[in-house]
Amino acid sequence: MIHRFPNYYKEFSCIADKCEATCCAGWQIVVDEDSLKQYKKVTGPFKQRIKDGVDFKEGVFYQNQGKRCAFLNEQNLCDMYTALGEDSFCETCRRYPRHIEEFENIREFTLSASCPEAARILLSQKEPVQFYEVEMEADEEEFDDYDPLVYEKLLEARGEMLKLLQNRSIPVKERAAALWDFIQIFQEEMDEGTLFADDTIYEKLIPRNPKTSYEEAKALFALLHNLEFLADDWEDTLNEAEELLYGKGAKDYEEIKTNFAVWKYTNFPNWDIMAEQLLVYFIITYSCGAVYDEYVASKVKMSVCSMFYIEELAMAQWMKNGGSLTFAEFTKIVYRYSRELEHSDENLITMDRMMEEI
Repeated sequence: MIHRFPNYYKEFSCIADKCEATCCAGWQIVVDEDSLKQYKKVTGPFKQRIKDGVDFKEGVFYQNQGKRCAFLNEQNLCDMYTALGEDSFCETCRRYPRHIEEFENIREFTLSASCPEAARILLSQKEPVQFYEVEMEADEEEFDDYDPLVYEKLLEARGEMLKLLQNRSIPVKERAAALWDFIQIFQEEMDEGTLFADDTIYEKLIPRNPKTSYEEAKALFALLHNLEFLADDWEDTLNEAEELLYGKGAKDYEEIKTNFAVWKYTNFPNWDIMAEQLLVYFIITYSCGAVYDEYVASKVKMSVCSMFYIEELAMAQWMKNGGSLTFAEFTKIVYRYSRELEHSDENLITMDRMMEEI
């Protein structure tokens, strides 16, 4: 089996109590069956703590106030790790923020942008991200509704999209617009059964300068309210951003965009590179998953829209700050957005459906 990784994958190391937004709070941690069996065998002083902290019936860790894992102490360290060692971690805790997409004989690994440290690493990459492969021994698995020919075509298309995305002679928004136009054509040909006969499909990856009007931006941003809110204050964050960006009408919005564009390219000269890395991250993580449902356009559109949402949220934060934005604040916007979207299967499905309609 082939394991595929981005070149920055090994840079990650959990910063534990130094993390500003611990992954041990805010969402329910699901425990795998093997770990549940292991916990039932624990003896000694920590046995009662396991009994009080693990919901064996539901297969999750109990949570305390603030949705904090029952094993997370006041220093933001894991008492289970301290008492029983790293081998006691369940699969979720052991794996996160490593994200795996599985295909026939291939596993693709990324670092989830929902982790603050992973987001920082991703946004700090200056060079175009490359991917390397390692051959690993593994048992063969059967995948339902998997067409290897479709996967190869999706992989080929992804390679062409990444090639364009990493062409820094073109402004990043023009690269993103090319993806948007191209993937609609690609999807139409896939639906009509003409994709494999079209030798010119990649010639349609043509950059263009996108023009998003006030009304379009406002309507697109409003789609985020159709998702379930995971963090208690996320809805307030969206409402505040909408008021700052769209509250005074089209003229003010265009002026805000212009001023922010001037500011960011002066104060954030790597802005296009960060946007590129985010787009590559979303495309890599989701586009080939269309092998299971053949809805690749919605996944690529979600990737492009995610960059739009993140930039709009950054612009709102810049306004709130009175015309400034730090790298740490931008990183926080990225990992908070990622948590809201990527840590809910319901939200990913809803986003997929909304993108089909755009």
